[in-house]
Amino acid sequence: MSLSLQEWKTFLKARITQEQGKDQDALKVFDQILASHPNDPHLIASRAFALQRLGREEESAASRLEAKYAVLGTSLVGAADQPDTWTAQLKSLVNEVDRFEASPAAAATMVAW
Repeated sequence: MSLSLQEWKTFLKARITQEQGKDQDALKVFDQILASHPNDPHLIASRAFALQRLGREEESAASRLEAKYAVLGTSLVGAADQPDTWTAQLKSLVNEVDRFEASPAAAATMVAW
């Protein structure tokens, strides 16, 4: 189910808030709309960007993966729903996790915990 006109307006206003550097405020709105649209890639990606700017790197990386997986779930349907295609795309997502885990930023995040 796609966003309603009012939800789009709310989302766009939150994006403006985010662009003004108020990521925490924007994040609250993204989370509210995501409650009704948990697989919307625009919302998930915007949430990931807010999390990253707030220094919540691991949550941001997970949210980016969620957005990419949501796109796969809507694009690999019908004739495109092939096991080899899914396998290749899923392996690509696993590789992203591996790269994140190997990055210095991730190591610093793990030490902080």
